[in-house]
Amino acid sequence: MLASNEFYHSIIEHNPDAVFILSNIGKITKVNQMGTTTFGYSQNEMKDMFFQDLIIPNQEEEYRYHLSQVLNGVPYESEFDAFRKNKEICHIQVKSIPLTTQSGLVGIFCVVKDLSELQKTKRLEARFKAVFNSSADAIDILRDSQNNISALSGIARDVTERKQLEESLKESEERYHKFLEYIPKGVVIHENGKIHYANPSALKILKEPNLIDKSIFSYIHSDFRELYKDRLSKIGNGTELPFTEIKMLQKDGKVICVEIGGVSIENDGIPVILTLFSDVTEKMKIERDLKESEERYRLLADNSLDLIQLVNLDGIVTYASPSHHTVLGYDPDEYVGKKVFYQPDGGRDERFKASFLKMYYTQKTFTCEIVRKHKEGYEVWVELKATPMFDKAGDFHYMMMVGRDITERKKLEEHLEYLGFHDALTGIPNRRLFQEKVEQRLKEAKRYQRKFAVMYMDMDKFKHINDTLGHEIGDELLKKFSNKVKRQLRGNDTLARQGGDEFTILLSEIQEETDAYRVAERILRSLQESWQIDEHIFQTTSSIGIAFYPKDGITFHELMKHADTALYQAKEDGRNNYKAYKSEK
Repeated sequence: MLASNEFYHSIIEHNPDAVFILSNIGKITKVNQMGTTTFGYSQNEMKDMFFQDLIIPNQEEEYRYHLSQVLNGVPYESEFDAFRKNKEICHIQVKSIPLTTQSGLVGIFCVVKDLSELQKTKRLEARFKAVFNSSADAIDILRDSQNNISALSGIARDVTERKQLEESLKESEERYHKFLEYIPKGVVIHENGKIHYANPSALKILKEPNLIDKSIFSYIHSDFRELYKDRLSKIGNGTELPFTEIKMLQKDGKVICVEIGGVSIENDGIPVILTLFSDVTEKMKIERDLKESEERYRLLADNSLDLIQLVNLDGIVTYASPSHHTVLGYDPDEYVGKKVFYQPDGGRDERFKASFLKMYYTQKTFTCEIVRKHKEGYEVWVELKATPMFDKAGDFHYMMMVGRDITERKKLEEHLEYLGFHDALTGIPNRRLFQEKVEQRLKEAKRYQRKFAVMYMDMDKFKHINDTLGHEIGDELLKKFSNKVKRQLRGNDTLARQGGDEFTILLSEIQEETDAYRVAERILRSLQESWQIDEHIFQTTSSIGIAFYPKDGITFHELMKHADTALYQAKEDGRNNYKAYKSEK
């Protein structure tokens, strides 16, 4: 059963050669497959173009007028010469329809037909126009298989209008038939389910060598068969059957997902159903996998202990994980819709802002540590990794930030750092920190011509107390000793433990040597009182050696050596006193 002209016109009506959706300013927002085939561009390439980019320059004024008519709400039709991607010029017919809602114009719907072949034929026929116009007789044009004019022959004096109409219809039918043979959608005509026509795409989709006289219902999956029959029973002549997704069966029994629709028409005066369908199995699988993947990642994000934020290219947070409430005390909604730099307590972090903007412009991942305020007021340390995210086409799509609460780790690091510079028993600076402070003081004193002093001291007869009363009493004595000495120093002076019962003091700035002597005297007086630890009462004293910068040394080791020598001299003089270093020279 051959398809009628009405059938082919239905194919054209429901499957235009090329379809474009334009924005209000003429930018291409969507294009179908035939549109990309016609002009040779990919869909991604066309989405960055204006329709005007396709029109040759000398017709841009005509196109602008065409566009202005549509923007004024008037459907408009024009013909233009346009460029394909390979720079070939084609002749197109453009029918534009304004897309409107209650709020006004929202876009433009364009149907584009390639009239290049027709234009070629017109130009060929124009060459012989003079011959036709100058001849009183009719001249036949003979064409070869490629539709080229190969000869002029035959003179017919009376070609009737009927004959001309038949030839026109025949050419039209051949053109539409060729279109149907190459259309990627499956097309079948069926009457009460019996198939009268199937195009090559239908055979390919269903993997059948022949569909004529077979039932369309035998290829509908049993889960959808009754539903599909019910849909067909409710359409009348000329009624469209909206596209929907169902399952069909291929010849080998494999189930495929198809997008199917159609229209009721008359073919040679007989009511039939024109059905169009395409295999969307892979597309639906991709969509299903994508949805499952999104749900899986959403589940992971929603249950993660890490702080997770998605940020769009405008710097706005579009998603914040529930863990924000656990870690920072604020609900996720507090962050969504706000700039990524936003802090609920009003804080600002310029270092993070600079790092984030650098990532935005360089599109490179960065990691940093930031401090944020918990809703209850205490500080939370966060190790943050910010990553630019790209779509399948490689375009920068959005940014993802993942933050981990490292507050406990930072406290441990700070504690370890503290232990690295402080004595674990007394809590005062250790030998390492004391040396750093003296080295720093040496630089400042040299630069500004200042004086300072270093003291070296220990507790008299500490070993005897430690051995007789035990290490616990000895440790407690060391702590009480350091506290008493520290109370006699100024705020910018430093007391440090060198080890055992040995201590050092940095008097950071003095005017005269007598300033150091007065400090030593205060320390010795504070130690004269009896010591009581648990049930034990006893007395202990200290000996102190003093070295001055720059008189007694200009390096740390010189000053320490000479202060230690002075301490030895103080002990030689009977303990419980202080001595300044005296050179043996």
